[in-house]
Amino acid sequence: MKRLLRPLLLLAALTALLSVSVFADSGVGTGFFDIGRADGVTITPDGSGRIDVIWGDSAEGDTSTLYQDSEKLTVKLSGTEAGKHYFILLTTGDSVNPTEENMFYVDQQTATGATTTFTVFPKQGLAESGEMTSANLFITSNADGFVTRKITLGYANSVPYVEPDYILGDVDLNKTVTVDDALETLQIVGKLNNSPTETQLKAADVDKDGSVTVDDALGILKYVGKLIQDFSEIQA
Repeated sequence: MKRLLRPLLLLAALTALLSVSVFADSGVGTGFFDIGRADGVTITPDGSGRIDVIWGDSAEGDTSTLYQDSEKLTVKLSGTEAGKHYFILLTTGDSVNPTEENMFYVDQQTATGATTTFTVFPKQGLAESGEMTSANLFITSNADGFVTRKITLGYANSVPYVEPDYILGDVDLNKTVTVDDALETLQIVGKLNNSPTETQLKAADVDKDGSVTVDDALGILKYVGKLIQDFSEIQA
């Protein structure tokens, strides 16, 4: 009996350790995620940091960029005209235009120079606990010739996630993003690497268009050279 008991105890301990390692790669996400982009607009979320996540309890699925614990967005609009009024509107859903029914946040600034900054802090209208909301951020103005911007984003409130088993841009899977990863991407594109793993293909697709191309290698080089701060800047 004692001989049987020891292996069982070892198996139980190993199972517990494996469980710890699994839960270390999962969590509960609250904050803005998958923030789009537009010409002349820079959006910076607050919070505790940026992480790549897969929503739910499975490692299968599309990767989202979560800004954990973010509640506010700093929105900088360049090319503004002093004395003109600029407006930010937040709407829920996939609406093409803001309406009285879907709009839940409005802010207005009068420009004093070439750059106007908003602090977007919607206290209501976002997701209830355990849910996610799709939203649109519109920027418009009474300035002559101003083109309204529309930026998509999401908000999660205490939604479970799993961290993917790769870092976006880390094509050689060594936990860092360097010039070598751009070269590895080019080898995949040029068929010099005929057997990339599924994980490598996901890591190489930094612009998230569903394929690995020269554009992805250029995106990695821009990231390494600090021409961009985040791969979301080159994602459609």
